Amino acid sequence: MLSPNAFRSRSTAVSTAWGSLALPGKIRRNVLRMLEFFTTYLQSGQTKPSSLDQLVALGARPLPDQRESLRNTLQYWAAQSGYGQAETGQAA
Repeated sequence: MLSPNAFRSRSTAVSTAWGSLALPGKIRRNVLRMLEFFTTYLQSGQTKPSSLDQLVALGARPLPDQRESLRNTLQYWAAQSGYGQAETGQAA
């Protein structure tokens, strides 16, 4: 697991597991604070409490299937970005 101190740097670059990000100082400090909070919060390994059942009882709809949501989002993005369905008979 990553230590919150692994993200600290004196330069304006923030080193993460995904690479280095050059950020203005104020934004960098905010990002580091958020990373520190979430790293500490998520390291416990415990399931976090949820009020989803209570919300459903109050009339909220249950959450949609995550895979279906991701698929629909990607299809929408592809259509809006000009990456439509591949034509039959063409190889990628």
